[in-house]
Amino acid sequence: LGVDIKLSDEQEALMKSFMSFKNLKDVEVPKQLSAEPRSYQKEGLNWMMFLYTYQLGGVLADDMGLGKTFQSLMLIASIKENNKNKSIKLKPHLIVVPPSLIFNWSNEFNRFCPEIDVSIYVGQDRKLNSNSEVIITSYELIRRETELFSSIEFDIVIFDEAQFIKNNLSARAKAANNLKRNCCLCLTGTPIENHVGEYINILNTALPGFMPGTTSSVHSISEKEINIIIRRSKPFVLRRLKSQISHELKSKTEEVIYLNMNPSQKEFYNSMLTAAKREYEKSKKEPKSQMFILTTLMRLRQVRVSPLLVDKNYKEITPKFNFLIEKLKILQSEGHSVLVFSQFLPSLDLLEGLCKQEQLPYYRLDGSVSIFKRKKYIEAFQSSEEPQIFLISLKAGGVGLNLTKASYVFHLDPWWNPAVENQATDRVHRIGQKNHVFSYKLIMHDTVEEKIQELKSKKTHLFNMLLDNSQIVNRSNALSETDIKYLLDV
Repeated sequence: LGVDIKLSDEQEALMKSFMSFKNLKDVEVPKQLSAEPRSYQKEGLNWMMFLYTYQLGGVLADDMGLGKTFQSLMLIASIKENNKNKSIKLKPHLIVVPPSLIFNWSNEFNRFCPEIDVSIYVGQDRKLNSNSEVIITSYELIRRETELFSSIEFDIVIFDEAQFIKNNLSARAKAANNLKRNCCLCLTGTPIENHVGEYINILNTALPGFMPGTTSSVHSISEKEINIIIRRSKPFVLRRLKSQISHELKSKTEEVIYLNMNPSQKEFYNSMLTAAKREYEKSKKEPKSQMFILTTLMRLRQVRVSPLLVDKNYKEITPKFNFLIEKLKILQSEGHSVLVFSQFLPSLDLLEGLCKQEQLPYYRLDGSVSIFKRKKYIEAFQSSEEPQIFLISLKAGGVGLNLTKASYVFHLDPWWNPAVENQATDRVHRIGQKNHVFSYKLIMHDTVEEKIQELKSKKTHLFNMLLDNSQIVNRSNALSETDIKYLLDV
């Protein structure tokens, strides 16, 4: 477990300050950044820039919700600004993520650093543009096309959810370690899930050769050896817990997570949308079209959660559930309790099955739960010393609950009316809550769901009408021709 790493004299001089994350060079926040970072995020930028400058590597292991993605974007934007007056062309940066996060990373670049040229390498018609400043792809594709990716020299390689490569014997980990790069960053809130060997493997990806040797005997590593590993790796692992920087956070952070449909789900969705457009063209002048549109929108919302909600023969696990179950595993390992809201009971059925499969402790609350059991579940959730998950139907859990044990909330299928979402989130964000609250809305890209999000700020009357089917009868509240065309893209 000895460390065999050669440092220059300058690196040796800086290492003492680096060991305590103090006195690192203060990096100017990129001018193109469209948001003001918090002080701990600026410290993260200073740390990452140090690693980049000396072609080292590291593990950013902040708690979920503290902005690991945002800090990584800051680093890339800073590198671009520092090199804009130089004639040297930078090599592309590569970001490797689980498939469900590809579009979300692209969206974050558009949101915070729109001047950076980003290309996505995914899908059947994918083409690798090595002239892009940033390339985003998946773990599966670097595994399947390892020869292609290992032939390119990258500037920074970032592995998001780096626990995906914790097993050094896996094909994914081997493909990751074959990538040529000047600097490597691993982002994960859970660098150790089962044993210290996973931690060593992730470190060896970030900093090749840092801890040579195999991890086959990790279970026999002594406490003394573990302390040595932790001490020696400290400069290269930055972890801030939510509790440590709570003074910098607002009481509630809300974020929209954009995901892409998988191919079979997209095919299912598009066929239903095409049928809806044809039917609309036939009946748009008839009074029944308003009810038809509402029913169609509801079915489209169900499909973008999972086609299983409308077709029992559908078998695949869709990106929303893949993303959510991975986050639940991470939060559970970090000791956080979570609420998950859905309007659709079949969504809760599917999620309940996945929780059982992953051995995640949970409670479920919907309209079928008696008042006695409801009270019992809430008390057990609130008093538990272990992290818990509460799966809740929106109608059953929107009011009358105090669940301040949780500090994370996920909306699996965001509601038409933002007031209803806020009411659900306020089961956590209320008097008695001592922790910062994170609320996430899972939105499928290029669907009616994304259009609804855009309309929320522009068409308040639309959501008020959609809350209750009976309001459609009142023709004064009917959807306008423009609204229908926008939602169905006709």
